[in-house]
Amino acid sequence: MKKNQNTENNHSRLRLSNARQLNDPTEGTVFLNQVGFDLCTLLQLDYEPTNIFLSSMSKSSDENGLSDSLPVWKQYVDNATGICLTYDRNYLKSLIKEKSDTDDNDSKVEFYRICYTKELESDDNKVILEQIKIIKTELKKIYLKDSQSRILSEFDIVRYLFKESKYEYEQEYRLIKECNDNEIQIEKNGEMKVPRLFTYLSENLKYSKIKLGPKCDDIDYVALYIKCVDSGIEVTKSQIPYR
Repeated sequence: MKKNQNTENNHSRLRLSNARQLNDPTEGTVFLNQVGFDLCTLLQLDYEPTNIFLSSMSKSSDENGLSDSLPVWKQYVDNATGICLTYDRNYLKSLIKEKSDTDDNDSKVEFYRICYTKELESDDNKVILEQIKIIKTELKKIYLKDSQSRILSEFDIVRYLFKESKYEYEQEYRLIKECNDNEIQIEKNGEMKVPRLFTYLSENLKYSKIKLGPKCDDIDYVALYIKCVDSGIEVTKSQIPYR
């Protein structure tokens, strides 16, 4: 079957969202609250732009139940009508910055596991907790209001690696990239009234598996189209009875 020429030339690429325009308005505040920032004051004053862009994912498997979880389907996949995408392992490896990479390798991204607040009580995370205590002690010596912009910029990446424990079931990981101004694009015709900022990674996007949601419409048509676009993708359907 001959594919449309435009389809062959226009490869999909992974889109990263600006860290200041995520769905959760408290994103980035958990860590700052841990080190001594007043949350109420922070939400009123923290409107500084950021060049941090990210994409989130979960570590799903049959063991942790996230590969076919109804709460996840309902919350993140348009009330279970969408699909769950599994990244190709080699594709992910090609994105992630290694220690051997030079600092000027701007095409690479950092890969992190989210730390949930309850985990800070564990002996396994003593090092993290000690560092937080040190930062909190040092910040007490500074009048935060006058230095807030500078301090927030110093914490620009690490602040998006902490979340409340109520989200722990997500087992979230994040791809994070600090972009140059010329890499940032503006979504002018999106669903939101206010344009969103985003960036694309340069590598061609590659998935290994696609799972169709419990309420996904026209499954036969969708599966056939996916296989036509990429015959190497494994296509399955959720086993959860839900309507």
